[in-house]
Amino acid sequence: MQNAILDLAEARHKFFLGNGGAALMELTRRPHLRFIEGGNGAGAMAQAHLNHVPLVLGNFGDYTTKPGLFDGVKSALRAGCVYSPYRGHELLDDADNFISKLYPLTVLRLAPGTITGKERLITLHSGEFEWPAPDGRVELFRYDREGRRLAAGNAEVRNGRIALETPPEGLTVAELKP
Repeated sequence: MQNAILDLAEARHKFFLGNGGAALMELTRRPHLRFIEGGNGAGAMAQAHLNHVPLVLGNFGDYTTKPGLFDGVKSALRAGCVYSPYRGHELLDDADNFISKLYPLTVLRLAPGTITGKERLITLHSGEFEWPAPDGRVELFRYDREGRRLAAGNAEVRNGRIALETPPEGLTVAELKP
């Protein structure tokens, strides 16, 4: 049935966003996106790993305050998933906020608390990371435990590695610049 729905969407040149993990290999081969509802519990988030991008809808926790949103982003990332806002993104003013900086993302590697992408590396951890990005300077977006952006910074990718220092209970996004 899901393949028939996808065939119809593709024939009409429509975008399809599915709810739930793509459990069939034939579905994972198709160029469409899916998400997992975070409100189904943290255990359900692992289903998102079967999708092209492990999106988790932010309909869990406190999505009515900025600290609550930030906790949701970190909870999803701990499960190796990317937070997709439910409503709370309206609380965030500037474009360099901790949700906007998660995107765009072409996933290369998932790990608890770290997602390595073609365009960016997102992490809750400090340390040295493998990142198959071109050598050179990248822009850092660092957020404290409340989700407040800290002073702008830069780091260097050298020989496929980058060293990052994440604030305690915070988040760091290293972003390639075009």
